[in-house]
Amino acid sequence: RIGDNNTPTEILDVNGNALISGELTASLINSHQNWMRFASPGFTAFATGITFYDLRYTSTGSDGVKTNTSLITINTNSDEFTIVKAGYYRFFSQCGVYNNTYTDRVTWRVQPVVNGSQSNNYSHLFCYTRHNQFGNRGTVNGEVLRLFAVGDTVRMRLDVGKASFGSNFGSDMGSLAINGGAYIEINYLGN
Repeated sequence: RIGDNNTPTEILDVNGNALISGELTASLINSHQNWMRFASPGFTAFATGITFYDLRYTSTGSDGVKTNTSLITINTNSDEFTIVKAGYYRFFSQCGVYNNTYTDRVTWRVQPVVNGSQSNNYSHLFCYTRHNQFGNRGTVNGEVLRLFAVGDTVRMRLDVGKASFGSNFGSDMGSLAINGGAYIEINYLGN
């Protein structure tokens, strides 16, 4: 309450110091508790026959991992997150990609998969790499920001289109790799 006004839309504009008696609270005042990070450094080469890869985040504590199991959990394969507390979340993932031995161009993407469904409704950017001997490395990102319910799941899926693939992703990922690993940042934005 500010003065004699009980309207919850009032804001306090202070020029100088403000003396607060009692407790100051806000659902996101400790934003560091609402920020999580998972990573998986290294090199992952793909075998012939693989048409997509759900990014895995296998690092532990000292490798830049910050968890909060009161908000989300990660499964034992380290590739799927489950929402524990309903609300708005932002998932942002990035990985380094490498055209290891394929002798033509590749278009890469990381696309969010929410509750088992891959959708173009979420942000996924593309990365174009060229021949394996020049222009063969890049970085690709995927993002989703939306309201989640308890039990909803999120994965980040990497897939490619090789050479003249048209608009259909899902090319064979043989001769390609993740180089430098992958990471994901997750922010709980409130409800």
